[in-house]
Amino acid sequence: MVKKFLFVLLTIVSSISVGFLSSAASASTQPTKIVDGIFDISALDEAHQLLVEEVLACDDFDWSKLKSTLKRKTGRTAIKVRVADISKWGAVGLSWSTGLLEIDDQVLDPHWFQQVFMHEVGHMVDFYYLMPNKLHGPVSKIYGASWKTMGHDFNGGFTSAFSCVDGGDGNGYLDDTKVQAIRTLLGGAGLVPAKTL
Repeated sequence: MVKKFLFVLLTIVSSISVGFLSSAASASTQPTKIVDGIFDISALDEAHQLLVEEVLACDDFDWSKLKSTLKRKTGRTAIKVRVADISKWGAVGLSWSTGLLEIDDQVLDPHWFQQVFMHEVGHMVDFYYLMPNKLHGPVSKIYGASWKTMGHDFNGGFTSAFSCVDGGDGNGYLDDTKVQAIRTLLGGAGLVPAKTL
């Protein structure tokens, strides 16, 4: 009887272990989907992946500028993008200096999702490009206000300068000339993309 019990117990433990290992193996072999060489969108469902791909297809910022600082600060070369319930933070989007970009699961409108995504991308550009290259001062000069006053508004300016999404300038710092100046300062060639999304 004891032998039969031990055999059954061993069978159950083995089954659980094999199931765990096969689940872990399939999770680790799930392909990572990197867009523009910097955004890991594998945690997004297909619809959200398409929205990110669409908005980045009309963005022409050189994302390689973020990689060395991202690698140094996080140990990774990709920014992880995910949808989650972040309502406890009172935000629709969050960018963490750990290289994680989150969009609230209640951002249901596709255009709004893309706007929130690009706004949070502006924070990533700040974390991994502006700060290490001491560009807050030059950006503030374009805005005509201190970074402390206008720093969060940079996200809209960045989006306006590099994307076909309207980034918005709720505080009225920027005109077309200043948006073009931001684009030029950050290495953008040519003119600001037309707003189509």
